[in-house]
Amino acid sequence: MWQNNHKHLVDFFTKRIDGFNVQSLTSDDLALECERSGITILSDHFEKAHGGSLWVDEYPFIFLSDSLSEPEKVVTGFHEFCHLEFDPPGDIFLSTGNLWNWQKAERQANIVGVIALMPDTEVIRMTVDRMMGYYGISRELAQFRFDLMWRH
Repeated sequence: MWQNNHKHLVDFFTKRIDGFNVQSLTSDDLALECERSGITILSDHFEKAHGGSLWVDEYPFIFLSDSLSEPEKVVTGFHEFCHLEFDPPGDIFLSTGNLWNWQKAERQANIVGVIALMPDTEVIRMTVDRMMGYYGISRELAQFRFDLMWRH
């Protein structure tokens, strides 16, 4: 199902996170993974951002907007988790919810975020509309996940 350049990414997180790409993860799963990794999650209201991640000294932080729905928290939280796993300390990442920023680091984080919420095992036969209804997500997010299945 996965093209080779994404297979290693998906395999890495499948081994790293319990239930990744097997079941739909929740914000509680994110909190557990962050606790295991020493990552602090902070919530606040952001006008334009869904979240962000950064290192302060040797301490990693994920920031999530308190206005996000549960599905958006999962996608954004695991997106930021991916940044903290792969990207060098010192960089600051800001998630705006825009899935069409195609820099490599952002694309990888987008993939991890949507698969955390929508694993292969659940979406393999779903249409975009079905994903929207089942997961309570935007068309843009559902289309991004759908395209991951078929554009290889």
